[in-house]
Order: sequence, then structure tokens, then C-alpha cells
Amino acid sequence: MSTLTVQIKFINRVKTSFLPVEYKKQQKLPMRLRGSYLDHLNVFSKTILISEDYEARMAFSKAILELSLLCPFQISKSCGFGDKLIGCINDVEFGDFYFEIYQHYKWIV
Repeated sequence: MSTLTVQIKFINRVKTSFLPVEYKKQQKLPMRLRGSYLDHLNVFSKTILISEDYEARMAFSKAILELSLLCPFQISKSCGFGDKLIGCINDVEFGDFYFEIYQHYKWIV
């Protein structure tokens, strides 16, 4: 048995009350140990058991599908006009899976 840990990383100003209860908030690193901008984000993670490594893609896509139905944000690989990057979704073990989370802002003309 293997595991797949799905991480959701949000900027501080995003409300996360819509996340399922399976996603547990991880503690941030102390300020002096934060090396990149990703270390400043709020991290929520969920561990999924998979029987073989080749099932990781299917398990990750299932997690993304569930989140896209619950999430009031846009989960995609690229942004549209007027979208603001507010976080990302990735995995820990494989490092192959990555999606960005955007919030759409309406422009006043």
C-alpha cells in the first residue's frame, strides 16, 4: 500500500470554510525557516491510500473533481483575464501533480 498526500495551499486572506473535514490544517514553519513564498501559505492536506503507484493519477484527479464541485474558486492550469492567483493544489510523494487556484474579479468599466 502506498499513500498520496494532496495539499491545498491558500494565501492568508482566503476563507476555507468550504473545505471538506478530511483536509487537516498543517502548522506553518517558523518565520526564520521559511525559504520560499510557498512556505508562507496556509496548507491543508489529505492522505489517500492507493494500492499501486500508477493509481495516483486517478486518485488525484478524483480529489480535484471533488474540490471543484465544492470550491467557489476556479481550479485550472492557467488563468483567464481578471483572475487572481490565490493558491495551488499539489501532491507530496510524487511531485507530478499541480493545479493553480484562481478567483475571478469583475472589472468595473
